[in-house]
Amino acid sequence: MRTLEDRFWGKVAKGDGCWLWTGKRDAAGYGRIGIGSGSNRRSFQAHRVVWFLSTGQWPLPWPAEHVCHRCDNPPCVRPDHLFVGTARDNMQDREAKGRGASHAGTLNGRALLDAAAVRDIRANLHASRASLAARHGVTVHTITAVRRRLIWRHV
Repeated sequence: MRTLEDRFWGKVAKGDGCWLWTGKRDAAGYGRIGIGSGSNRRSFQAHRVVWFLSTGQWPLPWPAEHVCHRCDNPPCVRPDHLFVGTARDNMQDREAKGRGASHAGTLNGRALLDAAAVRDIRANLHASRASLAARHGVTVHTITAVRRRLIWRHV
């Protein structure tokens, strides 16, 4: 029977940059490898498994510890491209690299308002919420949230 290490490295294409997982991947592109047998078999993310194989330490169960990619390449399993951190560390790394996606305002595909409508709602404080909701095609709850800056804070 082949060892986990043999099975793992047999599914890795090493190159000058990232070492890419060539086995099964999940929808987000992260490699997956099965460990165990029968009813004890579980699937693990390949970059978490390589962290164990290269350091001897299994990261705490997700979400306590993330194994993060410095290279931002989900199928990469090159150990020196990985680091362990918290969810906050992962988010800060993402922001520092300028990859933080903003879905605020009209960048949100489900937005019913635009900046002009938000300014109109906030400028007409004496208008009823119901009349503003009818004018802009939203609910009275949305009008309240806009006025209280719970949504559309950036306008």
